[in-house]
Amino acid sequence: MGGEKTTSRFFTPGEEIISPVDDFDFPLLSMNSGDDEGSQDSWDSLVDQRRRDAVFREVLQSYDQLRTRIGSLTDAKNKILSYTPGAWIENVGGMTLSDYDVPKTTSLLLIGPKGSGKSSLVNRISKVFENDKFASERAQVTYNSSVGDGTYFLQEYTIPRGVRHGELVIRRSDSSSLRNRMRCKARKIGCEPSVIRKVNFVIFVVDGLAVLKSMEGDSDVEKQYDQIVATTFNCPYLSFRDDKPVVVVTHGDLLSLTDRARIRTYLGELLGIPPAKQIFDIPESSDPENELIIIDMLRYCLEHADRNLSCKSCARNKGFRVSVMAFLNLLLVLGIAIIAFKMQHLNAHRIPKSNSHVDWRAIRHLWLD
Repeated sequence: MGGEKTTSRFFTPGEEIISPVDDFDFPLLSMNSGDDEGSQDSWDSLVDQRRRDAVFREVLQSYDQLRTRIGSLTDAKNKILSYTPGAWIENVGGMTLSDYDVPKTTSLLLIGPKGSGKSSLVNRISKVFENDKFASERAQVTYNSSVGDGTYFLQEYTIPRGVRHGELVIRRSDSSSLRNRMRCKARKIGCEPSVIRKVNFVIFVVDGLAVLKSMEGDSDVEKQYDQIVATTFNCPYLSFRDDKPVVVVTHGDLLSLTDRARIRTYLGELLGIPPAKQIFDIPESSDPENELIIIDMLRYCLEHADRNLSCKSCARNKGFRVSVMAFLNLLLVLGIAIIAFKMQHLNAHRIPKSNSHVDWRAIRHLWLD
């Protein structure tokens, strides 16, 4: 971190990984009341740098921990295969499974910039749970994102906010002619949206190569990818209460382990999430370590999907509150109408008495003459 340049290289077993801040010697600063603003800035910079170093080392250790957990791969895979929606609900507040609105299918939405590796991730996840390693890939992969248009139709993949299988996706950047062609294509293939499913959690996919380029770039164009990632990630529609999406970094097989750890550390600071626990590095490989990372990522998603299920009583209470408010509004309107009617009735009977006096003797000639 700190703007230093690191040459990318492939990781080999036994390789010594050096933290980007290992070469710096940090002196101990003592802050006195007479220190100026510059000393305060130096102290803050030192604290931030040491915090980044600690996070970077934690991320590096997570790769070592994977190697020690390879023996539990089968058990971890079976736990995912035996999962049913609502199985990992936390029984807090005296609530049980029957108190929650549990869906028939838990839906995870993959979202990310064009060419980030969403389709490749679908294929990687599928192969983890398929016995046939030679089975064809389920999702169409764009190998040159600068040529193709990417994925235009949402696809639902069954793996032992509403999404429809086969629904056409229209981007804001698409021209009117392209939109018309895609709509015609959807009609020709008979693509009719199917069942609407509620999204239970979100997987945010980013390209590790693009992130590294943005980290080390100086121009606004090179840093544009970071801005897109941060803006999209912080969209409130992708979060569930305080739970933000899980992040998957792809194309790590083209980077050194040091660069992969740097990317996760950088994204954690950029997005405000713990990189060692919520950012998963899933390269294009089929080794046991990569399968374990995929399983850990799925378990994180399913646990948080169950944790954020709405309770049935909340729905009932919401309907009850709406009914009560409607009833109170009706009473208020009726009360105003009754009061208005009473006031009008009282005004009609309250005729003011005249204080004028008629002298009949003085005007008797009007009818005697």
